[in-house]
Amino acid sequence: DKDYIYDAKTDLLADISLRFRYEQEAAKNVYWTTYAGTGFSGIQTNLEKSYDEDGNADRWYSISSFSLFGGVKLRYKKVGCFLEYRYSPYSIANKVRKSFGNSIINTGICVTFK
Repeated sequence: DKDYIYDAKTDLLADISLRFRYEQEAAKNVYWTTYAGTGFSGIQTNLEKSYDEDGNADRWYSISSFSLFGGVKLRYKKVGCFLEYRYSPYSIANKVRKSFGNSIINTGICVTFK
């Protein structure tokens, strides 16, 4: 809501994406992967909407946006770590402030099942 700031928590974060990756062997059992992609991201909050007389409103406030991302992964055998930059301009939906959720850097540990 543009006129009021709500204190909310995220109950659900969803992302559907198409990813392109290139993997090369840097040394024996060591792999370097670069990737990029695009997708659709959505956040559902814990804030309830009010219902109309017929009960036809969505129950939870949510926002969604397209996303662009790219990253690198370094893996030894099946375990590795990654660094990823993600851009999701949630402000396009005009439901949040312009500075909300535009960019994030994700890091973590990954496991490959192949």
